[in-house]
Parts: sequence; structure tokens; C-alpha cells
Amino acid sequence: MDFKVNKETISINEVVFEGTHEQSVELDCILPDYCPDIFRVIKCVTDSKIVSQNVTEDRVSYEMVVSVRVLYCSEHECAVRCIHQKMNYSRTVEFGKPCNNSNVDIIPKVDYINCRVVNKRRLDIRGAISVKVKVNSLREQSIVCDAFGMNVQLKKVPLSYTISKVCAEKTAIFTEDTSIPTSKPPISNVLKYETTLNIMEVKTIAEKIVAKGEVCVKLLYNPDKENPLPETMSFAFPFSQIIDIDVLDTSYTNDIVGEVVSCDITTNPDESNAMRSITCDVTIRLKCVSSKDISTSIVTDAYSTVYLCDTQSSTIKISLPPTKLDEQFQLKETLEYNDGEISTVCDCWANIKNVSYRMDVESKSINLMGVIQYCVLAENTSNMVVIVEKDCGFDYSIPMPLISENTCLEPSLVVNACSYNMNSNKEIVVKADISLSGSTFENRLVDALCDIAIDENAKKQRDGDYSIKLYYGVKNEDIWDIAKKYSTSAESVIEENNLESRILQIDGMILIPISN
Repeated sequence: MDFKVNKETISINEVVFEGTHEQSVELDCILPDYCPDIFRVIKCVTDSKIVSQNVTEDRVSYEMVVSVRVLYCSEHECAVRCIHQKMNYSRTVEFGKPCNNSNVDIIPKVDYINCRVVNKRRLDIRGAISVKVKVNSLREQSIVCDAFGMNVQLKKVPLSYTISKVCAEKTAIFTEDTSIPTSKPPISNVLKYETTLNIMEVKTIAEKIVAKGEVCVKLLYNPDKENPLPETMSFAFPFSQIIDIDVLDTSYTNDIVGEVVSCDITTNPDESNAMRSITCDVTIRLKCVSSKDISTSIVTDAYSTVYLCDTQSSTIKISLPPTKLDEQFQLKETLEYNDGEISTVCDCWANIKNVSYRMDVESKSINLMGVIQYCVLAENTSNMVVIVEKDCGFDYSIPMPLISENTCLEPSLVVNACSYNMNSNKEIVVKADISLSGSTFENRLVDALCDIAIDENAKKQRDGDYSIKLYYGVKNEDIWDIAKKYSTSAESVIEENNLESRILQIDGMILIPISN
């Protein structure tokens, strides 16, 4: 009797490397000659970005830029001054084993930064950046998808999973010229900037992905001498980029994330020599993960009702299709100033850090937790520029009906906008508009058969000559396990007892038809 086994190759997701390393930040900063002496440091603002990464078979090399801005005041003027320094770091991380089709995520985070005034012309800046590196890879494995002949019985499980995943990156530089609104004073120098990148449209065209969106820039700048307090201005400009992916077709779903890597601002004089226009050179980095999902059935168990059967199984991890996240929410907090009274608010901003999450399977939700730091740059009634800041914990719940214990989340939280209201001269209410994006993933462990072997010369021996048997079944018992025990088919047990489920719903006697 012929026996045939059909196999197919599936892609299995593996985390081949996951680790975090620390990059120390050490900067001995001496003021340029054109900067006035330091009298009081207002705020040290630090940011870190991955500029580029290069993935080979068993390692990834990346370039990171750390930007440090120190806002300070001199002794004999109220104007805010800024010292800006950039530091570039490079590092190579080895995975420990070769891997193909790898997806590498590199996420830097500022752990702390300390700024100490050594003397009026010198600053000592020390800090640390932790860089998280996670490498996922798809490897192929052959499993049984069907078998025929020799009274073989198969237990099949339907499954939708990611069969292919392709990653691509694109870095692009844009130059945008814009004018200062007539309602704003001209720029003396830029103190701080915030950038956000919004992807609004994604299209797939002939092995290419077209991503369109806008870059939003908010400046905090020092105006001319007639206006000593810092001013803000915001503008946005569109972008469009094409990302080439050779194997791409309409069966793939695309997930694109982007960030502004760097932003360089140059002021330009007008006819009266006033700095009323700027040139903004922005470098953006887009990362696209394209995945192809299929629905199929895999064989998790097998036996023959007549012959001895030997099976080989393997526990595999399969990535289920991801679920996209795209939500907006708002956080707000009241900040108190206890060293006098506030006369004017110049600017406010917020930063999110230490984000974690907890899966709540019982309530079918994901709880996001973290810390948001609110900062307000203001002038008090003594004509002194001050920073009012506060760190607050937050907890945000996301409904997730299909959550399980194996669900993983890769969240991205971005502060899109920040606004304020003054309750009094001592209280400021700051509101932060948060954009949540990312995906939830589930990696399911499945015991799949890799091979089935049946010996046609070795028939099973029965303990008696009968065609039916009584069996006392227990609630939640699997019909498959009962049929396998008595070398019959699960379908015949279900049909004989008019069962509506493959799992017993109650305790009780059932009839087991015995195959000949």
C-alpha cells in the first residue's frame, strides 16, 4: 500500500540577539570667543539618534550622533544663550552566529546627562546613552502539511503566519527655506528645535514603496537685542521618498516608521540685514518592514489505525500577522513655581522616557507605563529666565481583544504638540498631545511534525475482537486523544455520538467504533 507524505517549507521567526550596551558621553566644552561668560545654566538638553546602520551576515555596525544644547545666561544681560555640541559614535555588535533576512532594531536612550560649570568659559558634561539592539531573523524549516495512505490519521491546525519579511532603509536630505512671520522678531540665534516626522500616505508601485508625509519643525530662538526673551515659531514642509524592495508585490503589507536624524538651521539676512529667513537642512531616515502572510494548515500529530507509526516533531516559533497601532491621547499636569512669580511663559515642551508595558490578558488590554518630563521656559517677575520642570508617571490602557500571554508590543510614543495655560502666577498647566504608533506581535509555539514513518509489515495487535467499545469521557477531553488511544478515527467517534465539538462538553459515556 502506497504511503505519501507532503511537506512544505515555512519561515520561523527567531530572536538571534538582544542586548543593551552603554555609551558614555564625555565632553569638555570651552566657549567660543563670541559667546559671553557663563553666569547661570538654565537647562541642558540632550538627544541621540541613529544616523545609519550596516547589517552583514553576523554583525551590525551603526553610527550614532548625540546632540547637546546648554541654555545659559550671562551676568549682565537677560538674553538666553546656547552652546551646541555634536558628538559622533560608532560601534559594531556581533550576533554570535550567522543569520539571513535579519531585521535589526537599534534604539538609543539618554539615561542621564550632567552639566557642571568649571569656570566662566568652560563646561564639563558627563552622561550615558543606553543603546538597545534587537535582531530578528527568519529561518526556513520543512514540516508535514499532509499525508495519504495506510489508514493514516492527521491532526491539523489552521494557522495564519508571516512567511516572508523584508527590511529596507532610506536616508534622505531636504533643504527648506522659510521666512520669519512679520509678527515675530528676527532671529539672533537658535536655542533649541523640535522635529517630528508624519507619514501620511504609503503606496506600493512595481517593487517600490512611495512614502509621503511632512516634517514639522518648531524653533525656540533668541531674537534681537530689542526683544531679549526667547521666541518660538513653527513650520512644516512635505516630503516624498521611494524605497526599493526587489521582491515586493501587492501581497505584502508594509510598515514604515521614520524619524528626523538631524536638523541644521542657518539664518539669512534680508535687505535691511535683519535675520528674517532661515534655511533648514533636514536629514530623515525611513525604515520599511514588508511582510507577507499566508493561511495554511500544519500537522501536529499523526497515527495509523492499522499499522505502527513513528513521528518526528519539532517545537517551532511562528510569527502571527501583526496588528497596527495608531492612537492619539493627551496628558496634562500642573507645574508649580515656588521661587517667586511667573510673568511670561516663553516656551513649553515635554519628553517621554522609560516606556514599558504590561499585558493584561484578563481585561484584554495593554497597559503602557512611563515617565513624561514637562518643561516650561519662563521669565519671573525679577526679569530672570527660569526653567520650571516636573517628571510625572503615566499609565495608558489600550483595548486589545485578541491579546494573549505571547503578545509582544513595539510601541513608539512621540510628543506631537505641547501647550500651556496659566492658572496663576505660580501655576502652569501643561498639555502634551501624544501619538502612539507601532505594532503588536504574537509568536506562537507549535509542535509540528517534521516526518511520518509507517511500517506496513507491523500491524497493531488488538486486545479483543469487537467493533464498538464503551468509554467514560471527561469534560474538556479531546476526541483526538480518545480516538488515538483506541486506533480509530476522530471523525467516526464524533459521528457515532452526534457530537458538535471535537472537545467533550460534559462527563459521560460515549461509544467508540473500532476500525477494522
